[in-house]
Amino acid sequence: MTESRLHIFGIRHHGPGSARGLVAALNHLKPVKILIEGPAEASHLIAYAGRDQMTPPLAILVYASQDPSHASFYPFAAYSPEWCAMVWGNENNIPAEFIDLPCAYRLAKALAQTSQPDTEISEDAPLPDKPGAEESPQQEALTRDPFFHLATLAGYDDAEAWWNDIIEEGHHGDSHFSAIENAVAALREYCKESTETLQREVYMRLQIHKTLQETDGTIAVVCGAWHAPALRDLSRIGADQKALNKLPKTKTEATWAPWSDRHLAAATGYGAGVSSPGWYQFLWRQGHQNQSLAATWQQRVAHLLRSEGLMASTAAVIEAARLSHSLAALRARPSPGLAEMNDASLSVLCGGVLLPLRLIHERLIIGASVGEVAPDVPQPPLQADLGKLLKKYRLKLETDSQELTLDLRSEAGIAKSVLFNRLLLLNIPWGSFLPSTGRGTFREKWRLCWDPAFSVRLNEAIRFGPTIQQAALNSAIEQVGQAKTVADAAKLVEQCLLADLTQAAGQAITRLESLSVQGNEVNFLIDAVVPLVNILRYGTARPIPELTLRGLTVSMMNETLVRLPYAVQNLDEQEGDAMMKRLGSFHHAVYLLADEDIVSRWYTLLKGLIHASTCNAGIQGLAAHFLYDNAKLAAEELHKLLVQVMSYGTPPLHSARWLEGFLSGSADIIIVDDALFLIMDEWLMALPEEDFMETIPLIRRAFFGFGLSQRHRLLAKVRAGTTAIHPGTSGQAIELDEGGKYFELALPLLATILNLSIGKE
Repeated sequence: MTESRLHIFGIRHHGPGSARGLVAALNHLKPVKILIEGPAEASHLIAYAGRDQMTPPLAILVYASQDPSHASFYPFAAYSPEWCAMVWGNENNIPAEFIDLPCAYRLAKALAQTSQPDTEISEDAPLPDKPGAEESPQQEALTRDPFFHLATLAGYDDAEAWWNDIIEEGHHGDSHFSAIENAVAALREYCKESTETLQREVYMRLQIHKTLQETDGTIAVVCGAWHAPALRDLSRIGADQKALNKLPKTKTEATWAPWSDRHLAAATGYGAGVSSPGWYQFLWRQGHQNQSLAATWQQRVAHLLRSEGLMASTAAVIEAARLSHSLAALRARPSPGLAEMNDASLSVLCGGVLLPLRLIHERLIIGASVGEVAPDVPQPPLQADLGKLLKKYRLKLETDSQELTLDLRSEAGIAKSVLFNRLLLLNIPWGSFLPSTGRGTFREKWRLCWDPAFSVRLNEAIRFGPTIQQAALNSAIEQVGQAKTVADAAKLVEQCLLADLTQAAGQAITRLESLSVQGNEVNFLIDAVVPLVNILRYGTARPIPELTLRGLTVSMMNETLVRLPYAVQNLDEQEGDAMMKRLGSFHHAVYLLADEDIVSRWYTLLKGLIHASTCNAGIQGLAAHFLYDNAKLAAEELHKLLVQVMSYGTPPLHSARWLEGFLSGSADIIIVDDALFLIMDEWLMALPEEDFMETIPLIRRAFFGFGLSQRHRLLAKVRAGTTAIHPGTSGQAIELDEGGKYFELALPLLATILNLSIGKE
């Protein structure tokens, strides 16, 4: 009697074919209750499935109340059978509940390991018939991919392709459930299950038995296909109960959270993920037996290609759809699947080029949808506050990277910038700031990309306060107290001011002043000065304590200028590279600050560096570049300096490093100045082969920083030749090679050095 009332449907967790078959089975069965594989403590959330504004993909977030950083997600798509079961139950007024092992057990174990990392955790409670022998090679293969064995028997070399053909893209009703269960039962005889899997099945059996005892009528159980045979055996309920009695638990909370197609994909590491969430969504909406399936898909492909500026005609769409059907017929398939669609798209719409197909895979096959949670769903305080702010500022959480430009002269622009900066203080980098090279601007650029895992970080931040503003303030104050260097403190000053947290900014400034009077290395001082100058450049767009900050910045810059000459002496290559990057930022900061005394002292220091014999060669070249670029070094003096640096008596590696610093990412200086070009050309031509091969990697690294157009112009200058006036020759013309056969012989090497394709020349 019990057996006849129990109906178990083994499904794939995210499969449109499984979902379609399950809905058909529920319509036929009309159960009095639905039991679904899912965390038992989240059963109260089932009532929200299918409501307005509950837009999948969504996930149930379960977290430990005492430490929200310990959490688990349970994702659902519109085509997930579990989601369909929840929606079906709500629409038909049929009660449903989750029956999987509560997260409270697993999170309790995780909390114990975190609080006592050096303490050995005791073994889990014994389980009935728990296998103790080691796995054989056959068992190991089945454990890794149990359905691969069935795929092999069916003539497939890929279990994913077999499951797609038979279940997700096949044409059937609910007849496959019993066949899959019987096949899994046979496979499980040769597999060794993990302790966690056995515990979960024990708990699910107990919940099924309990429901059968309390309910009259048919019961539908929706679970992963692998669990179906194990849940049918209810003969060992007493042993099952004892197996869970000693497991520790912790208090948990559960809510709905937005999810995304990208995070449903198996490629992200999600264990139950699928390879093609976007394609599955398309199948779910269109229907497996829709005769226009191929045409509709190829039309979507064409629309995507056109949006990227690629050609895709209507005739090509028709041809691609026909080819999809032809390929399906050749492969003995009832209708085209994803493989046939891709092959047709590649051949007809992509012209055999793989790059557009990668775009199709990312945008359509994987998908870019992000779910939306209804406002009436109970949310953790920070999640709810963020939702209100998103609605107020008309922002959406999207997992596709996109750029957003803010006008800081408007209240809306300032408010959005403040939100992004406050989230950064909470370790939620939804927005990444894109630096601007201009001086003083009313615009900010941000790159936005939401990761659903940020929901966990929001829960972690609840210890700082119930709102984004309060949590960001308390988090910033805590970070200020932990700041150990002037660079850390200065960065916090910048973050707090940009996040409009004046109280925390005041404390950060006080901390910065305290640290600045202590002995600090030049590296820390430069790293501190740069963000302070970045703050001052917004003085007309944001309310900041400008006088205080300017005085502090000038003081730290003066300290930097005193220490810098000693900090650039006798540096090795790695230290020199790091210092060159810092000096580039410092030079830009001096330019932005526009303090005449600082600027004058900076250029005086640079002039001293270019003649300092113990200074790093790359830094010497960079100093010469700064001086020449700002008209503080005459052309004649630079020419003499360059001749000296590249003279025969100077080691080639020293010359190459000097040249790398001097060029510093810009080729214009040698493209425009023929005399400099001539000196460099003569130096390279005079190098012995051994020295040339030793220095060429450094030369290539220097040229690699040039823009693509600059590299093309430089190669064109070498090809065409030039007539330059050599310094000191009183107008005597020196002819350079104007091309010819030697240039053609050297062209492959030149293209390699400049990182250019010869075909584009």
